[in-house]
Amino acid sequence: MACGITPRHATSPPPCLQNITDSPTSPRLGSPAVSLARAWPGVVFPTETRFQLNSAPDGGKVLLTMAYNSLYDKSQYYDIVFERDVSQEINFVRQVFAHHMGRPLESVLELACGPGYHTVAFAEAGLRAIGLDLQSEMLNVARDKAGSRGVEASWLEADMTDFSLEEPVDAVVSMFDGITVLPTLDLLIANFQAVARNLKPGGLYILDHMHPRDQSPADYGTLYWSGERDGVFVELIWPVNRPEIDLQTSTITVEVELRVTKNGAQEVYRDTATERVFILPQEFEMLARLSGVFRPLAYYGNFLLDQPLDFSARSTQMIIVLQKTS
Repeated sequence: MACGITPRHATSPPPCLQNITDSPTSPRLGSPAVSLARAWPGVVFPTETRFQLNSAPDGGKVLLTMAYNSLYDKSQYYDIVFERDVSQEINFVRQVFAHHMGRPLESVLELACGPGYHTVAFAEAGLRAIGLDLQSEMLNVARDKAGSRGVEASWLEADMTDFSLEEPVDAVVSMFDGITVLPTLDLLIANFQAVARNLKPGGLYILDHMHPRDQSPADYGTLYWSGERDGVFVELIWPVNRPEIDLQTSTITVEVELRVTKNGAQEVYRDTATERVFILPQEFEMLARLSGVFRPLAYYGNFLLDQPLDFSARSTQMIIVLQKTS
């Protein structure tokens, strides 16, 4: 999943939008409304414009904010959708490291950690755990989670292509398609080199990615997640448009919709994201070789040591294990 990068281009707002207002804040969230000037170049909107639709199924108001790079600002809603038990993933990372390195994993960095599910779980397992994310809102949620569970973890607000840890770690993990936020080869190589600089000699870089069967160049497909907490029901649809993969750059621009239903009303937030599409594991091998600092070590099809990457029903992920070479 990717943070929004590329704006939506149009000459006028969609015809379904009505009742344009210039309220400076959301009447429900109390947060600054998002300017639409970048989302629709050439269309003049009042500063801090919001669109309101009167079409909620239950008669409530629907606020549609056409945002630019704002999905991950909604950290409280993101957390409702994605909070889950990650113990199998934690056990897998520890087992992979012990299997290939011949010793226990002691320290780990999670890239694009979001609300810190894996970082907190690593810390609960007794590891020195660090979570890195570009969004301070996500890290605030992560800190709260660690505090509520009584565990100590470190948090770093930084770009995954250029960061420095106080001391190197045994392993770096990128979970849940986190690497796809880097759309260009230059950014990907910069990420590999930054990771290597912060790994101990021979350390591992473990990347969790969608299985190739679920991401066809001809049909991107649609992903849906939902969750509910304290009377708030949240849905995330990725994407709501029909995007086409750019075959020359291996990137795709998707329109994402976040629906929040609470107190009898629904809010809908839209964002635009550009992400890198990886189809085959050889792409990671080529990146590793281009970076000059990694070599491919193993591929897995699930969070199980005995599951190879193949097209069996049990193979649901594409997990790449790279080892630092210099």
